[in-house]
Amino acid sequence: KSDNEIRRAGMSKPDVMSFDSIELGVPPEDRHAWVTVREARTKSIRSLKTRSATRADLSKAHARARSMRGFKNEHGRSLQLHAPLKELGRAGTGVELFFRTLRWLFIVLLVATALGCISLADNIGYNTDVSNPLMRTTIGACCKESAQELRSHSIPWFITFLLFLLFLYYLRYKQREVAHSVDKLYITTGDYSVEVRNLPLRTNEAALSQFFEQYGEVAHVQIGFRCSGYVRMFERWKKCEVELKETRTHNALILEQGTGATSEGFEAAALLETLQAEMKELEVSMAHLKDVELISCGVAFVIFETETGRRGCLKAHLHNPWQRFRECVGGAVQPRFADLVAVALTVVPAPEPSNVFWENLEVGPMEVQKRSLGTLLIAAALCGISFVLLLLLSRDRDRQIAELEATSTSLAQRDLALMSLQIALLAAVVVTAANAILKNLIKNLTVLEGHNTKSDFEESFFVKLSLSYVVNQSLLILVVSPSPDTWFESGGVYEQAFVIVVANSFIPEILKVVRLDSLFKRLVRGPFVKSQAKLEKLWQPPEASLGSFYAGLMKTLALGLIYAPAMPIIWFVTAGTIVVKYWATKYALLRVCRQPPTLDEGLSEVFRELLSYLLIGSVILEGVVLDSRLGDETTDTGRLNIGILSGRGHLALPFSAGVLWLVYKVAPLHRLSCLANYVDNHSDDTGGKKFSSLPKLARYHCPISQPVPSLATPTTRQKVAAQMKVPTKKVGWFPNVFGHNSDPLIVIT
Repeated sequence: KSDNEIRRAGMSKPDVMSFDSIELGVPPEDRHAWVTVREARTKSIRSLKTRSATRADLSKAHARARSMRGFKNEHGRSLQLHAPLKELGRAGTGVELFFRTLRWLFIVLLVATALGCISLADNIGYNTDVSNPLMRTTIGACCKESAQELRSHSIPWFITFLLFLLFLYYLRYKQREVAHSVDKLYITTGDYSVEVRNLPLRTNEAALSQFFEQYGEVAHVQIGFRCSGYVRMFERWKKCEVELKETRTHNALILEQGTGATSEGFEAAALLETLQAEMKELEVSMAHLKDVELISCGVAFVIFETETGRRGCLKAHLHNPWQRFRECVGGAVQPRFADLVAVALTVVPAPEPSNVFWENLEVGPMEVQKRSLGTLLIAAALCGISFVLLLLLSRDRDRQIAELEATSTSLAQRDLALMSLQIALLAAVVVTAANAILKNLIKNLTVLEGHNTKSDFEESFFVKLSLSYVVNQSLLILVVSPSPDTWFESGGVYEQAFVIVVANSFIPEILKVVRLDSLFKRLVRGPFVKSQAKLEKLWQPPEASLGSFYAGLMKTLALGLIYAPAMPIIWFVTAGTIVVKYWATKYALLRVCRQPPTLDEGLSEVFRELLSYLLIGSVILEGVVLDSRLGDETTDTGRLNIGILSGRGHLALPFSAGVLWLVYKVAPLHRLSCLANYVDNHSDDTGGKKFSSLPKLARYHCPISQPVPSLATPTTRQKVAAQMKVPTKKVGWFPNVFGHNSDPLIVIT
């Protein structure tokens, strides 16, 4: 390039090497031409540097996404896939309990699979005349000759039932143990904090701090204010900020290319002005809400300096049943007494700061229950649509079977088998598609219910999604074909159930690891992004929903417990699914998704309760199947004459299983110390450390009590923050209140 520039200047090449030293060999009369060449080259270099700075850097976005995903140890490094499960307790007891539950379930299912081999061998031996090889593995036509064979067939199932019942006891014991070990291993803000409810509306933080000083030194007090509108404005402001950076970068590139006078340049400039005007309007509205409409929700969070003060406060305010009833019935109604001593305060252990939905503190419990009922009704309507589709498939199957049975040729029999497989595949497609729609719909509706904490949200989401999964995937195909005699036919209930079980074993786990929504954002939308801020937002790791993981586990167990007793081959698929689910979920949490919020053992307790109801459902279905296999015309030499079992001795084991289940539900197990729910009220897990000596612990910050965001430059923001002695990045600072990891442009006004 230097030779070309010299030739364009009309001079000979001096005996020099660098561009800067060329000017030394230029005669004075030609120096102006060389200065022009150098200025042109410098301008070109600066243009290239500016363009590289304004364009989005994919490597930076990838590095930022890598730093946000997974779990980090005490040194800030990502955990390995083979890391011990106690390391996952950093995200709370719920995550560690989920993986330990998968391990214990795998052991139970291995024993169930071994017992199922006995029934499987009997089924294959008896069903030699069945043409469909899959239906040959079911109880099918076997055991119709003797009730004694039927009773011996139910023995492996009864032992499996006892295993699952013992697993429920063991899970209850381990919940307390794991919760205690996690609480002792990791020091969190919750170890020093209490949540105060039923507060008078006119109470301020100073009076609240003075009141709780009687139990110990108070480090921090934060009252929850009504801020749902403020949070919505802030979320909109954040979106506008990203779009503003994107528009500015796009506008700079247009001006750099010299096409600013085109329609594209005018549109970019107009959009830039619109976004700035909208952001300023949002700032004014947020400032108005902050200064005028600061109304308390009757909820506050108090952080004590030591854990001893927290324990003393909790012991002084025991949460009795009458207070629970009054809180549930009273909703959001708060007393109007100025003296805290005259108010029956409700003091409970506080959730972690990252676990609080500040915008939902103003929603009362009764309102949440009403919205939850609406969510269940909408989910039931969607399950009804799935039922109609399955019913149409069932009627079409019956019609085609009647047509093919009219011709008894070998070709018709082959067409019958092919048609049955097609019907089973279509049923699996309908059920899988309905499950995907149910998951997204229920999640969005549960967000609108207004739960106060993320733990409550995950529990509610898990219960609704699990019920929808069980009804849509396990029960609807039984309701469509109510006659047990048709369940074991080709294309019947059990063939459809087997196809659904196989599809459930790998499709959800693949989608858990390969997040299609994230891939679409990164690979399809990412190349068209101009600014670094928007590219980093598109590359953000997806959120991990522990409630969704538990619901998927419940769906797998429902299929196994309901259909495996009559079709033992399903035990093999269910045990393999648990292994795949363990590693797929662990990979998704450590390598794909962001770390979930800190959750307690409440989600595992709800899972245990729902699993117990699945057990009684398995008992009922087993009784129906056994009773349908023994017709009234069959001679039963072992008939019993014991009350309701008179003449039905083959139902003795299902009846015994129902009695044992009833004992499990009625027995007051919570009174045993080893099976009681864990409550952190007695031990000192912090080792006497003070809260102020642990700067990494987050504090409670209500969004509306924080500074209003502004369009100030980063330099101005840092200067103002330094003057106010507020760190620009700190755990619990304004961005973390809403779950954002980016550092927004904020100035204290």
